[in-house]
Amino acid sequence: MRFLLSDTVEWHVGTLPAAAIETLRVITERDFVARAPSHLLGEFARNTDSGTPPIDDFDVGYRSLRASFDLARSRGRPIVVAPSADGPYTIAEGLTRLTCLASLVRTGHPVPSKIEFLVGTTPRLTAWGWAP
Repeated sequence: MRFLLSDTVEWHVGTLPAAAIETLRVITERDFVARAPSHLLGEFARNTDSGTPPIDDFDVGYRSLRASFDLARSRGRPIVVAPSADGPYTIAEGLTRLTCLASLVRTGHPVPSKIEFLVGTTPRLTAWGWAP
């Protein structure tokens, strides 16, 4: 995460329609890529709901949060990073709550129409090492 604090990253507050969060990308952590080879949050959320393949630490936190998830009670904004304001956006912080939200969107539950994010942009994003 130290790279994201460098002066090469410009920070903004932005919004994304809730229906579009499935297009956010998960980091290139081995267990997450096994669950979502496409790196897309939508695939990650679908496979998290089915528990395939298991990621013990993540799944425990997800299941306890998903049962009573309410975005309005979340503190702070999820953080996404991208090479430019046009994306693609990779989740740097907030994967559990965004997975809950993607699951709710996918299963037709009511969610806010827009989600506010902290967005970091840098043309050097590949230097971070976690972006797909």
